[in-house]
Amino acid sequence: MNINNFFEYFLISGKWFIIYTFPFFTLLFLLIRKVNFKIQKKRQSWLYFCEIYYVSLFLTMIFTNLQTGVFWLWKSSENLDTILNRFFICYGIYQIFVLVKRKLDSSANADSYQSMKTFLNRLIIYKEADMNKEFVSLVKEYEDKIVIDKITMLNPICLDTFNKTKQYDFNDDKLIIFLKVESERLDHNIQTEAFSWVESFLLNIFK
Repeated sequence: MNINNFFEYFLISGKWFIIYTFPFFTLLFLLIRKVNFKIQKKRQSWLYFCEIYYVSLFLTMIFTNLQTGVFWLWKSSENLDTILNRFFICYGIYQIFVLVKRKLDSSANADSYQSMKTFLNRLIIYKEADMNKEFVSLVKEYEDKIVIDKITMLNPICLDTFNKTKQYDFNDDKLIIFLKVESERLDHNIQTEAFSWVESFLLNIFK
């Protein structure tokens, strides 16, 4: 390899190294910095960017391999315009997938939260009115409703709330506090399902 070929190889390798690693190292730098509101916003923005960037890049590599037999993009003989066009197509496909998947998941979670919140609010009414019989009856009725053929019809958060509710005795003074706190928490969860980060898998996991 002569000196010109060496420098050409070095420049090409360096370019692809930056393309593959720059977003990751930028995110890593933000993660190790001291947390404040401004840094937290940057972390979330960059985490979202890294998700769509690397998934789109990986899909581009897969489709490039299917069409040319070359997986690593720096080894491809295709021009940059072709690779970029394929990258943005993959980006669009992934965005549509995430949007549909997260919207469906978000709607299901919101329904579960709303159902549990309504249940808790009715229990609060019965507790404050000292209606023990109605309280116990509602708990039993709701349990029969959410468990169909041994399959639970609630998400894990709501199921955990329901199980904790069952453990309380009606005459426990802490019961009313628990019910009100859980009702407020579920209301918060319903509102957060509308936030933009639910359209990102990573932001939804690390929120």
